[in-house]
Amino acid sequence: MTKKLIFMVLLNNTFAQTIDSTFIANHTYRYLEEALQNPEDVYGLEFTKRLKVFPMEILNFKNLRILNLRYNQLTSLPPEIGELKELRVLILTNNQLTALPPEIGALKELRELWIRGNQLISLPPEIGALKELTLLRVTENPISKGKLTKIQLWLPNCNIEF
Repeated sequence: MTKKLIFMVLLNNTFAQTIDSTFIANHTYRYLEEALQNPEDVYGLEFTKRLKVFPMEILNFKNLRILNLRYNQLTSLPPEIGELKELRVLILTNNQLTALPPEIGALKELRELWIRGNQLISLPPEIGALKELTLLRVTENPISKGKLTKIQLWLPNCNIEF
């Protein structure tokens, strides 16, 4: 029996410029196994409301541009998240994250990082390597004002919402 996962797959470089926009997809898969048949064609994934552990199968999607993992119960991300070199938008809103791995700094193409509504008390200094980052949403996290000031110094050209 196949385990059903609810998510969306975006194909052929058709992805939203901002996540506030509506996702447009040429094909939507209901099962992860279907999407894994052509991982090079997958540009966006959405998994919401069911995950307690990061699905390592996501790492097979090397062309992934948007990864939406909001409204789950994730407490951590694996270091391998840094292998998603094409990732532009990472949404981790409303999980239970207590830390981000230093490897997040390897996501050199990342433009938007949404980590609102987690349990983060700090961010790794490697986040300062994200020179393409234009939006960082960190509201609703117990990060101290002093640490938020450091983040602003690390990312002077980024719009930081805190």
